[in-house]
Amino acid sequence: IYGARGANGVVFVKTKKAKAGEASLVYEGFYGMQRPWSMPKVLNASQYVELISEKYANSGLSLPAGFPTQETIPHNSDWINKLVQAAPTQRHGISLSKGTENGSINASLSYFAQDGIIAPKKSNARRVTGRFAAEQKVNDFFYFGQSAQFVHATNERIGENNVFGSPLSEALVYDPLTPYYDPNGTFGF
Repeated sequence: IYGARGANGVVFVKTKKAKAGEASLVYEGFYGMQRPWSMPKVLNASQYVELISEKYANSGLSLPAGFPTQETIPHNSDWINKLVQAAPTQRHGISLSKGTENGSINASLSYFAQDGIIAPKKSNARRVTGRFAAEQKVNDFFYFGQSAQFVHATNERIGENNVFGSPLSEALVYDPLTPYYDPNGTFGF
């Protein structure tokens, strides 16, 4: 920021640079798994059949034709645990720097990846960042420097809550009698 619009003169922002006489190569990275700290409790198939049976008995109606009894429960689907999975997150970075009495150079490259805990193949983020900076001392009062940075990022997202619901809200209301896959092998969502 410089001049009248900066209001109070000049503001310099200095970036990381190498120390004189030293060269360094540094790697930093992490890898971890993310998962929800708490999951909602939903009815299992036996509890669901018992609840629906009580509902119809209390209203004086008979169960719909084909509705299972405790002895004929066909499936016990836990849609929340099927939908939400542990997912990896990672970051890796490497930087190289070299300094002399009159200047320095610094280059770095980093990679970040995070998969979503709901549908990891459909919800994820990836980012690659590169940075280069150099500075040269011309005399005691004048430095010449340049820096460049590039970022390439991709994000894939699943639908959020809307008038038709979201995968998470749908998983909360799907009954546990519905199988995960239909007879053709297509997932229920």
